[in-house]
Amino acid sequence: MSRQKMQKSLSGWITACACLTALLPASLSDAAEVKKVEKETSIHINKNVIVVSGRMSLGYINGVSNELLYVQWLNHKISELNWDIDGVFMMGLGGSIAPLSWLKLNADVWFKLNEGNGSMEDYDWLFLGEQYTLYSRTDNLDLTRGIKYDLSADMTFYTHRESKSKFYGTLGFKHDTWKWEGTGGYYNYFGWEGSFDDVPVIVFEQKLYAPYVGVGFSSSLSTTPITFSGRFIYSPYTYGDFKDQHLLRDLVFEADFDSGTMFGVDVAGAYNFTDNFSLLLSYQYQNYSEMKSRFTVTDVTTGVVERSEQEAGMDNYTGMVSLTAQYTF
Repeated sequence: MSRQKMQKSLSGWITACACLTALLPASLSDAAEVKKVEKETSIHINKNVIVVSGRMSLGYINGVSNELLYVQWLNHKISELNWDIDGVFMMGLGGSIAPLSWLKLNADVWFKLNEGNGSMEDYDWLFLGEQYTLYSRTDNLDLTRGIKYDLSADMTFYTHRESKSKFYGTLGFKHDTWKWEGTGGYYNYFGWEGSFDDVPVIVFEQKLYAPYVGVGFSSSLSTTPITFSGRFIYSPYTYGDFKDQHLLRDLVFEADFDSGTMFGVDVAGAYNFTDNFSLLLSYQYQNYSEMKSRFTVTDVTTGVVERSEQEAGMDNYTGMVSLTAQYTF
C-alpha cells in the first residue's frame, strides 16, 4: 500500500472512531433517561399519538461506478472507465414521523467523511475484438463528493400482534451523487509504458435518481429485545447524468440518461435498550443498471460543443455496513 493510501486510510479510521463515539450514549443510565425525556415531548392530535424518531449512523461503503462509450451502429464498446468507491466512511442523519398507526414517513441523508482508497482504470478498444489496445490507471483517486438521500413513506398492510411482526409497502425516492478526482497515474499505449505528471488529470461526477416501490417487514425475536427488519425496493425508471473532465486534453464529456432500473436490499438487526433507545446494525445494497444515451463533447479552449454520434453508458452498485443509534419520542 502506498504512503498516500496509508495516510488516507488512517485519517478515515480516526474520523470514523470519533463519529462512532458520538453514536453511543455516555452510559446505559443515560439511555434509560431517554424514555422519561421523550415521553414529555409526545404529540397528541385528535387522540392519536404521533410517534417521532431521530437517528444518527456511521457507515462503511464500497462499490463501483462504470463509465462507458460505444459505437452505436456496431454495438462496439470503445472505452470503459471503472471508478472505485473503496474504503469510504459515511455519516448518516435521519428521522421518521408516524402520524397514523399504519403510516410512517422517513427521511435520511448520508455524506462521505473521507476521500477513500480507490483507484480508476481506463480501457480503450480502437479495433473490434475483446483485447483492449490502450490502458491507463491512477491509484491517487480522491472521492471529493459523496452524498446519498432517501425519502420514503411506509404503509403497513398486515400486523401480527402475538409475534410483534408487521409487513408494509413503501413508496420512495433516492438520489446519489459521486465525484472523483484522479491525479497522475500509469499508462500503456500499444506497449509503450509511461507515467502522467503528478497533477490532476481527470474529474468525473455521476448523479443518479430513482423513484421506487417496495415491500418490507419488521419482527421481534420472541421475548428478547432484539428486532429484525428488512426491505426490498425496485425502480422501473431511473435517470441521471455524468460529467467527465479530461484535464490534460481540455475536453469535457457530458450525458443525460433516463432509461435505467434500480433494485436495493436492506437488512438490519436492532437491540432495544429501552422502549425509546436502540442500536441497529444494517447492511444496504443497491444496484443501478446500465443506462445509455448520446453525449456531448466540449472543447474548453475554444468553447465548441459537439454532439457525438456515439453512445455513452453508466451504472453503479454499492454495499454499505452501518451502525445506527436511534431515539424514539
